[in-house]
Amino acid sequence: MSSIRLTRDTGMYAIASAVHVYINGEKVGKLASKESQTFEIQESEVSVQVSFWGGKKSNPVIVKAGQEWLVKRRIGNILLSTGLGYFFFPTLQLVEKD
Repeated sequence: MSSIRLTRDTGMYAIASAVHVYINGEKVGKLASKESQTFEIQESEVSVQVSFWGGKKSNPVIVKAGQEWLVKRRIGNILLSTGLGYFFFPTLQLVEKD
C-alpha cells in the first residue's frame, strides 16, 4: 500500500480549528495546527482537497504516492454577507513540499 503525507502550515490563523482533509471527495481526516499526517492510498495518485470547518473546499490537487504536501492559507478571503453582517472565510491551498 502507498501513502501521501500532509502537513498543516497555516500559521496562527484559525489555530483552534481543524482543517478537514478529503481524498477523492471522501473526508478522511483532520489536521490540527502544525500537525502532519500520513494517509494510506490504494491508487498511484489521488485527488486531495482541504477545507476549514468543512466549508468551501480548496481546488483539487493530484497528489502522487510518496509525495508530501503543505496545507497553507491562501492570500485572500471569501466575503459572505448575511443578515447578521459580513463574515470573512479564509481559503486554503495545497503546495508541494520541496
